[in-house]
Amino acid sequence: MKKGWVVLNVLCIGIACMMMTSCTGIFQQKKLESSGQCGDQLNWTYDQKKKTLTISGSGAMNVPKFYWNEYEIQTLVLEEGITSISQSAFYGHSELRGELKLPSTLETIEEFAFYDCGNLEGNLIIPENVKRIGDYAFRGCEKMNGNLQLPEGLLSIGKNAFYDCAFQDELHIPESVLEIGRAAFKGCVGLRGNLIIPDRVESIGDYAFAQCSGLDGELKLSTSLKTIPESCFNGCENLKGDLIVPDSIEEIGAHAFWNCGFDGKLVLSKSLKKMGIYAFSSCRKLMGSLVIPELMETIPSYAFAYCTDLESVTFPGTLKYISEGAFGDCTALKNIGLPEHLLIIGNDAFRHCISLEGDLNLPDSLLSIGERSFENCKKMKYIKLPESLLNIKEDAFVDCEALCGDLLIPDSVYVIGPNAFQKTKISSVQFGNQNAKLVSIGSGAFYQCDALKNVQFTGNIPDYYAETGIEEKDGYPETLYSSFPEDCKIDFVENQKNIENDLPLSINGETQENKIEPYSWMDHLRGSKLKGTGQYADIEIIFEDMMELRVNGRRKNNVEFKADPYDAEMKISITFPYRGGIVTDMRMIEGNGSDCVLEATYTKDGQESFIYFTDGSEEGIYIF
Repeated sequence: MKKGWVVLNVLCIGIACMMMTSCTGIFQQKKLESSGQCGDQLNWTYDQKKKTLTISGSGAMNVPKFYWNEYEIQTLVLEEGITSISQSAFYGHSELRGELKLPSTLETIEEFAFYDCGNLEGNLIIPENVKRIGDYAFRGCEKMNGNLQLPEGLLSIGKNAFYDCAFQDELHIPESVLEIGRAAFKGCVGLRGNLIIPDRVESIGDYAFAQCSGLDGELKLSTSLKTIPESCFNGCENLKGDLIVPDSIEEIGAHAFWNCGFDGKLVLSKSLKKMGIYAFSSCRKLMGSLVIPELMETIPSYAFAYCTDLESVTFPGTLKYISEGAFGDCTALKNIGLPEHLLIIGNDAFRHCISLEGDLNLPDSLLSIGERSFENCKKMKYIKLPESLLNIKEDAFVDCEALCGDLLIPDSVYVIGPNAFQKTKISSVQFGNQNAKLVSIGSGAFYQCDALKNVQFTGNIPDYYAETGIEEKDGYPETLYSSFPEDCKIDFVENQKNIENDLPLSINGETQENKIEPYSWMDHLRGSKLKGTGQYADIEIIFEDMMELRVNGRRKNNVEFKADPYDAEMKISITFPYRGGIVTDMRMIEGNGSDCVLEATYTKDGQESFIYFTDGSEEGIYIF
């Protein structure tokens, strides 16, 4: 019995020893090769003690990506004869030290070749035979703090090629270069002096020189470019002198020159057709006169906002839309001549243009004056409103403290928004003739207009606020001020009809919850305040589980709506009355940028038309 146990124990111990031996073999560190071939005629050797990799021979490197990633390489020796560096060959070798010496025989540097080699230092001299620098080739080499020398004969600089490198002094781009990729030099804050883009360059990627805040000379652009893409020079805050956009340029992308430091004049390309939002925003030192080219139909949102030294703007006759915030806070702007075919002045378009002076002559084509569009234009004295105008929106002329004289509201105007002329010196107002279409005058529209002593309604009497009151809005009490000053005399013509406010209908006499599904097209609606446009600018709708409806700032009953979150046509089933007609069949349509736009059918007296709602500025329903 004891003998059997002894035999069994011996067997178990033997098996355990075999397993331990086997496991030791499994977990032993793989032995790294010390040499090998890395091309048809290229060889490599690795000195483990010195942690040095040497590549010698001739021809192109041909190794798999991350080939030496298991090696700790502190010194890299690339001997003469090598013609290419393989893709991702030294990707992430942050242990590499010192200055990188590239062989004069080199012709190509592939993608990610030295990506994130963050401890390489000193100069980088690209050999004279190199034609192409691949995408991300040196991205993240953040201690390369010497000069960058690019060879004559270079054709292409890839995407992110030198992103976040620390090169110093002036960047010389060779005359031979045809293409500069996306974010190629983004964040190279050590670059100094002028930036000259040679005339052979046909393409520059977005963000190519973004955040190169050390550039402190002038910028010269290639005459072969057709587009300056998004954020191309964004944040180059120390560039100086004039900015001359060559006549070859047809499009300037969003944020292209945001917060640049140019302190001279801006001359735009005569071929310019399109410009992105914030294109020149916060170029605070641009000065003098600006001429918008003839081919432009739209000034995009915030395109020249905060250009605080700009003094005058000349618009082409072709211009139709001045979008939201386009010239907001251009505090030195004195003169604007609005074009004859202008349709929309967007929200905040000239807000806080405190130097804007004299008369404001609005063109006979104008349909809408946006929210806060001329707020705080303290020196503007007189305005003439055109017969084409449909609405004057909330705060449009608030705090225009020099605005004075008689004001005639044309027959065409349907809506005057809250606080539209508050704190002005207007002395009398006449609301159109007997054919006046005015239906709503918002809370505080002429409040604190102390010089206003007389108001005359010659057409139907619109909905207005006769006295100040308090109403709950967004869960908080809100003061709704009387539309006119307390001591203002209001005259009415006999046989006038009061415009009544319709109460919304609910389906089957009840209201039911309709939950907005997240991560669907309906999610964009949640909490959004969408306002009517054109002649319907006094409607405001807010979607939660129910739709809240306001007309001229007055809250109505919540309205039931039904929608399928997976409906490709994005339809909303809803019904409510408005101005003697019925609003039905909403659907979400494409808007301008991030704006939400809804289209609804409006039926009155058997005639159908469309109402458009947006949570942005009115031009968003026209510009797609």
